[in-house]
Amino acid sequence: MKNLIRVILVLAGIIFLWQTIIWVTGVPDYILPGPTDVLAAFETHYDTLAKNSMITFAEIIAGLDHWYNAWRNKRSHYDSMEAH
Repeated sequence: MKNLIRVILVLAGIIFLWQTIIWVTGVPDYILPGPTDVLAAFETHYDTLAKNSMITFAEIIAGLDHWYNAWRNKRSHYDSMEAH
């Protein structure tokens, strides 16, 4: 339970710091949107974001699978070289 509270407090602190940076610097939304703008975008464009997130997730899994297979093949190649 303590860890959950700690995680929530850290996330809240990060979001507060993010919004404070936006207020203090006056950086334009198109460069660094604030957390409220990001939340509004999620609400407005949920369907598009959900669809694209699934595509991105599938690409991440495919990339990790490719990396793992290349690593495994390279490792088995070096293991066979050491045996000789």
